[in-house]
Amino acid sequence: MKSYLQILSTGTADCPPSVVLHFDSQRYMINCGEGIQRLCLESKFRYGKLKTVLLTRNHWDCIGGLPGMILTIADVGIRNLKLLGPKNMIHSMLSARHFMHRHRMAVEAVEFDDFDDSSACQQYDDGNLRITAVMIHPLNNSPTDALPLDRQEEMEKDAYRKDALATMFNLNHYTFALERLRAMKAQGIAIPKNILEPKRLQNGVHDTSLGNNDNDHGDDSDNNDIKGLLSLDDELDEIELAARAISWEANQKMNTLRDADLPGIRPNPVAISYICQTPDYAGKFDKKAAVDLGVKPGALFRDLVNGKSVLANDGVTWVRPHQVIQGSRPGRVFAVVDCPSAEYIPSLVQAPDFQRYFGEPASVTMACVVHMADHAVITNPLYQDWMRKFGLGTQHIVVHADYCGQGIVWRGQSQSCYNLSKLSSQIFPLPYLENQPAHTLQDHSISITAAEPSLIFTLEPITGFDRSEILPPVEFIQDGHASLISSDLPFLRDYCRLADQARETVSREILQKQDMIASIHGKDVVMTSLGTGSSHPSKYRNVSATLVSVPGHGGILLDAGEGTYGQMFRHFGKDEVRQSIKNLKMIFISHLHADHHLGIVTIVDQWSKLQDPHSTRPLYLIAPTRFHNFLHELSLAQPFGYDHVKFINSHELVYPGQTTLDEPDDHNPLAELDILPPLSNSTQSKLDGLFKASGISDVCTAIVIHCPDSYGISITHQDGWKVVYSGDTRPTESLTQASQKTPVPVSVLLHEATFENELQEDAIKKSHSTTKEAIEMGQQMGARSTLLTHFSQRYPKIPQLGVEGETGEVGICFDLMSVRLDQIWTLSRYIPALEALYSAQSEAAEEGMSNDP
Repeated sequence: MKSYLQILSTGTADCPPSVVLHFDSQRYMINCGEGIQRLCLESKFRYGKLKTVLLTRNHWDCIGGLPGMILTIADVGIRNLKLLGPKNMIHSMLSARHFMHRHRMAVEAVEFDDFDDSSACQQYDDGNLRITAVMIHPLNNSPTDALPLDRQEEMEKDAYRKDALATMFNLNHYTFALERLRAMKAQGIAIPKNILEPKRLQNGVHDTSLGNNDNDHGDDSDNNDIKGLLSLDDELDEIELAARAISWEANQKMNTLRDADLPGIRPNPVAISYICQTPDYAGKFDKKAAVDLGVKPGALFRDLVNGKSVLANDGVTWVRPHQVIQGSRPGRVFAVVDCPSAEYIPSLVQAPDFQRYFGEPASVTMACVVHMADHAVITNPLYQDWMRKFGLGTQHIVVHADYCGQGIVWRGQSQSCYNLSKLSSQIFPLPYLENQPAHTLQDHSISITAAEPSLIFTLEPITGFDRSEILPPVEFIQDGHASLISSDLPFLRDYCRLADQARETVSREILQKQDMIASIHGKDVVMTSLGTGSSHPSKYRNVSATLVSVPGHGGILLDAGEGTYGQMFRHFGKDEVRQSIKNLKMIFISHLHADHHLGIVTIVDQWSKLQDPHSTRPLYLIAPTRFHNFLHELSLAQPFGYDHVKFINSHELVYPGQTTLDEPDDHNPLAELDILPPLSNSTQSKLDGLFKASGISDVCTAIVIHCPDSYGISITHQDGWKVVYSGDTRPTESLTQASQKTPVPVSVLLHEATFENELQEDAIKKSHSTTKEAIEMGQQMGARSTLLTHFSQRYPKIPQLGVEGETGEVGICFDLMSVRLDQIWTLSRYIPALEALYSAQSEAAEEGMSNDP
């Protein structure tokens, strides 16, 4: 049986370090930070065999990609996932209950407990991989510092959390309940009578608080499967009735969980290193030895022969292949060591679990140690002495940006940026890269190497490196786009010709329109598209995020999907990104679908670290209330600077005249709205502070047609410009109303255009807009410019505009595109060239069409 470790991420700004352990039958992932899901797509890693995720710390760097990953793997059919990690891990997962749950999936979590000295609390064995969790603490912080005052009370809280996690992922969806109950009936198993009680069905099955079926990384994507199923007048057999009852009860329990407060916790700074042993290597099977050890002949014998451990007849004792197979040997041992800073080194080097692997010869050889540690740790003499104790037979691999550089991770996106830079290197800049690391490894007394993306270390059948999947680093050659011009692909040659024509046209018109350009209010305001795709990140487009940079006033972030910080890093570079984040004044989160907000934790964390220690300047956040609940609860487990954020409820800023949602397609998820009361003193005070800090003169939200608690926003600036952002929505009059609250004309409408025009029925079903509808919204509100974003990842990279007559200034957003308000009009001049670049013959278009997650 072959097994190997593979480096998934080396720890760039795009994606923290992550490692995957491959077996024939399953995969184990160690850490799942932001960007991992997109990296899996980029590296063609398949989710299908992912069974277990190990987390080294309860920190967003380690868990930030997990919510999105869970939602995606549930949607592709994985039914069971196990999480292993430190205390507070379950709490962090539960904090996401406001936007994440799946009735199709069961998630089991095991928290390693350093409150308990028994070895059972630091070990895990699934019959395939044997794991020892080595818990280390920073100086001046020991396990006893985090001990609860009442151990019994803490155990009760743990039980509540585990039950709550089972509610989030409970496999009780209608279709699955129906399948199971029919199987019970076929086997002659009686259905419990309490399931059939009609009173439990009187309120129906569907609950609109669960969101709509748009698969936008929100709630359970199959809720509409049960929408309207129940009518007490229906003739239902007992199987279907029972399934509906189970589904309804699961939804009710989930709603109760959302409204409840989580039990209180204290931050736990523990870092876990994992010592793992693979299945034993098999030789000649000894049937008598197996029977003597209590193994029942049959399928269990076959498992032992195949290298799997099995449970003996007593149901407790594991029998290993090496115990019953002559010539066998124990499996390979490897370790993944997470040492976040030098403060953790004393605790690590004193950990007794590593000592059996020290010396020449050691009692057991450690095949490989993966070090997630920075330069200050790796060069610490105490740490270096500890590494040498493993002996020359151990291979050390360092996974950190200090030694691995900041090379391009999103190769498809970088190629797209290179192609688009032919149109305008200012609007479509090349992403920042740094292939040369800041440090190199110097210790030659041990076998040590820096990691590379996709580097493999084989464990079975023999140990050693496999570099066959490593790709050469991306290098941008300043060749005047000669590689495009000389291409033998006709669509690229056509693109280059049309790009030259477009640049000439723009240059000529700039001279002709100088007076018009000079009259544009806020002409130096820059809109940077950090993510322009919908639902899931893809090879070419990340999920939603747009930065509005206002010279002299700071930045406004409109949504912050997973990976937003990495996109900012690639756009601005390692020096300018710090200033851009430090100058942020406001973040708007449109709704609770995960593709619009999972990047905010990293942004707030980075913003907080960059502020002067004595500064009291806040960062303002406008979002639905449940999003505030998520961030607040998460911050209890991992302080990330949220105490410096001033939260404003989106609903309090709804345009006062909005009392209904006008939906031309007769798809109105909300009935009449109550007239909103005046702003509270607290909210008005926060707005006054925001206005003073940012130069904004008015902010107005609009309830839009998507999932519950979905909002668009209109932002008016004192310099006479206005930006309107739709969030995700069907075309709605409410957004136009909000845009007209102040007399300042709309400078730019940033509107989602998820579906192509011929897919209007899909757009209605999913509560999104087509390209044509988005452009018409811009016309309706009299916007000077309309920028289109949030494109479906299923389709080619440029939509067909398909609007007759004058459309005004319409631009198509691409990731890392950066355009001033006085440049937006030029984008429409590039459309013929873009149509050639992303024609049906292009590889990018074909890959886009096959990129349905």
